[in-house]
Amino acid sequence: MTTIANPIENERLTSLTRSLTRGLAFAMLMALSAQAVIPVPGTPVPVTLQVFALFAGALAMGPVEIGAGMVIYLLLGSMGLGVFAHGAALSGLGATTGYVIGMLIAAPIVSLLKKHSDVWAGIAGLFMIYLAGAGFLCMFAHISFIHALVIGVLPFMIPDFIKLGLAIMMVRKLS
Repeated sequence: MTTIANPIENERLTSLTRSLTRGLAFAMLMALSAQAVIPVPGTPVPVTLQVFALFAGALAMGPVEIGAGMVIYLLLGSMGLGVFAHGAALSGLGATTGYVIGMLIAAPIVSLLKKHSDVWAGIAGLFMIYLAGAGFLCMFAHISFIHALVIGVLPFMIPDFIKLGLAIMMVRKLS
């Protein structure tokens, strides 16, 4: 007995496959961008290309795809793969744990907010990353929140706004 394929089920499967493939590609992009590390004197937090990758992905993809990509990225790190800055796995993140958590939260929200304004969506995403990153940094390093802002946010604002601007220009150009 032969079965006739249901076109709706085939379309859903194709859409799911496409979303998972895009999410996996984004996770790989995050892993690669984390390897571009520039140490910053006076802070345990390095400059990486992750912010650029995150915003390029969040502005180009839907919230489910980008959220799935971030979950895949974190799963790879939790399995011991060195996908984070300095080749760290999830257990070795240390002072930068909060920034990764902030990215997990920011990615789908930026993707949702982009329909109103890609610039303000990006600024909101940076705020989420900075808040989670500095919050965790002050607990991890046993410093005040103000000190965490000084060493964990201020040195990164100009480079991150440049990366955000480049991501916005790239996605607009490709759309």
